[in-house]
Amino acid sequence: MINIVEVNKIHKDGHFALANKSGGEIRGARGLLVENLVADCWESLGPEYKVVSQGKHPITFKGNKLMEIGCDVDCYKNEELVCIVECKSYLDKPYLERAMTDFGYLNEVTKVPKIVVTLENAINKNTYEFIVHRNQDINFKGMYILCLGKRSAEKPIYIQKYFKYIDERLFNKLMNFFKRL
Repeated sequence: MINIVEVNKIHKDGHFALANKSGGEIRGARGLLVENLVADCWESLGPEYKVVSQGKHPITFKGNKLMEIGCDVDCYKNEELVCIVECKSYLDKPYLERAMTDFGYLNEVTKVPKIVVTLENAINKNTYEFIVHRNQDINFKGMYILCLGKRSAEKPIYIQKYFKYIDERLFNKLMNFFKRL
């Protein structure tokens, strides 16, 4: 199983490679870093644990396929879908609302647990609780924040002096959730 030292090495190396990139490149690369981290954590649990990145699920209405929708990481155990994960480098209100909308569509196809994994939190507790309350029927099992402290746009963690390590306690909460599936 992957450990916190390995996770933080991947996290740190990936972030410092972004220092000279543009805004869109940074955002995309940081999101992919979180997706890869989630996939590595899930697959480290054993050979029967596999992921599909960017998996699409058909959404139908009255027998007609309307669209295909998915999130960042579909987690499979023994070839059965057991969890859907939306990954964000940071989570703010619009990102959470978008994830909940996607989870709502996906709930039409599967009732498996759905979670958000993020490095940094940029949403306040009341807003989070309100959005979750309005989406009680989608089997949302929570937001897993991996770094301590609130996100600061003025102190981006891909710049070395502002870098935040993944907190071991927070990392273990995510891993314990994965182990229970």
